[in-house]
Amino acid sequence: MDTSRVASDVRDSEDEYPEADRLILDFERSWWMFPGPKSAQIRARLGMSSPRYYRRLGEIISDPESQRYDPMTVKRVIRSRRQRRTARYEVKSAHPSVK
Repeated sequence: MDTSRVASDVRDSEDEYPEADRLILDFERSWWMFPGPKSAQIRARLGMSSPRYYRRLGEIISDPESQRYDPMTVKRVIRSRRQRRTARYEVKSAHPSVK
């Protein structure tokens, strides 16, 4: 296998992927390593509100190119989102009065 070609392909995909999206994925990958609540870090490091951050993160993980840039982070976010939705649905199903 030609590793120089693989490395070149990775660099090319990074160059083509929007910097703002890279910053969000990079932050999502490593936010827990910094002190303080995530919402405060979002504001300080990215200069956006938490709702805007999560809306943009959802858009990013829906983009197939994001999987090429950071597949592990994208898969983790998708898995977490799926687990939260499943848990919410199960609560509503178990208690029909809960809306």
